[in-house]
Amino acid sequence: MLEKIEKFVASVCVILMAVLVFANMFFQSLGKSWRAVILAVCRQGLYIPLVYLLTSRAGLAGLERSQACADLLAFLLSAGVMAHYFKTEFGLEA
Repeated sequence: MLEKIEKFVASVCVILMAVLVFANMFFQSLGKSWRAVILAVCRQGLYIPLVYLLTSRAGLAGLERSQACADLLAFLLSAGVMAHYFKTEFGLEA
């Protein structure tokens, strides 16, 4: 049962990564380079500390879950940056 849940979470994280890629390309095309760099580095920048943290807490299972956690956090950051940009630039509520 746990294996099916982990496969489902991994599949959802792949879908969520589309938001991160879209946000990164969007800010690159607008010339907002610092935002694009933050989003590009975000996934791996979060992954490395999570490997150490989750491996020390949960062993091999933590290592397996660290990429999904990093993807989820990167998605939340990219969605927040996009929502903030649209709110400030266009006055839209996200």
